[in-house]
Amino acid sequence: MKTNEGKIEFDVLGYTVTFRPSTDGSDVAPEQILDYVRKEANIIKRNSPNLDPGQIAVLLALKLAKENFDLKNDFKENIDKLQASASDALQYFEEVAPTIS
Repeated sequence: MKTNEGKIEFDVLGYTVTFRPSTDGSDVAPEQILDYVRKEANIIKRNSPNLDPGQIAVLLALKLAKENFDLKNDFKENIDKLQASASDALQYFEEVAPTIS
């Protein structure tokens, strides 16, 4: 892995890729992302050794997209549950607490 002008050059599945880390203040280090991608690519390669690197890359992209959608759906469900709980709690307090004028 080489670093040049804020860019990181690395190899995955025989492809040399240049990665520019996000500047949005993310707590995730670029090396963590690269290690995760390599690990997941190697799992697919180990389970399906006859696939070429391009096929592995497509399967990996699909797997990561599914993980992303699952996380977004879980997040939305948790937000919905939190809003419902907050609404229920507010309703309870309004019923129990005396009205202050």
